Amino acid sequence: MATYKTSDLYNIISELMNDGYEYVDVLSLDAAEDSPEALSFDAIEDSCSSTEYEIIESCEVPDDYDFSEHSTRPIAPTDYCCELNFTYEEIALIKHATDNALEYFKELLKDPKQSKEIVKDIKQSSVKCRNLQAKLSKFLKYLH
Repeated sequence: MATYKTSDLYNIISELMNDGYEYVDVLSLDAAEDSPEALSFDAIEDSCSSTEYEIIESCEVPDDYDFSEHSTRPIAPTDYCCELNFTYEEIALIKHATDNALEYFKELLKDPKQSKEIVKDIKQSSVKCRNLQAKLSKFLKYLH
């Protein structure tokens, strides 16, 4: 029996759900000479086709592993956050706050008193905010 990191499993399931897939085929792959046991994920598109996702390789639990000492885990900025759950009402509120932040950014950019450094920071933040706004809009549209 193989062991997998829960964060790896959570990330792939989150990616599948974020892409809108409702069903997935999970296949256990036997270990080969140069690779450990693994899981492959194929998102079901219809009765005749699927989309292949990343393979997750099994891992060994370190001999000195102690759950009580590992209450925090290393994270990457692109990891899905499994520690926060929002209601749909809260997600709509986040969308509203994002819309307001972008409007405020526009006002700040019109102000000639802003330094070049502040303007640069606002522009960089605006790109990330617009991407979040689009993601939230797409999600909320899907619900209606």
